[in-house]
Amino acid sequence: MVGSYMGRVFTVSSQRILTPSNLKGSAGSDWANHEIIGKKARSQWVGPKLKSYTMDILLRAQDGVSPRSTLDYFQRAAEFVRKTKQYEPRVRVMRVEWTQNHARDGGIVPKVVVSFV
Repeated sequence: MVGSYMGRVFTVSSQRILTPSNLKGSAGSDWANHEIIGKKARSQWVGPKLKSYTMDILLRAQDGVSPRSTLDYFQRAAEFVRKTKQYEPRVRVMRVEWTQNHARDGGIVPKVVVSFV
């Protein structure tokens, strides 16, 4: 097991390959500027920005992963965030982008690249 995200376990084995690539993150802070008549503007720290991460996942049937069902899973995660008293998601899938090759006969998608933004 390499790690997990949104209930999907990233693994590398002789039967299955599901690993993220191009993992990037960013963090920062918000500042406000206050204009003062006849003086320089003053800056005020407002608070931290939300951290954001991006990554790509290559989904290929030959690697033991169902591209269509895995893509559908992450698309549903991006469209619906469950929030209850007991469960406040720390990481939300904000957007899922994908590219794919043309489907073969029978509608099997041989390769999908999913990008989390």
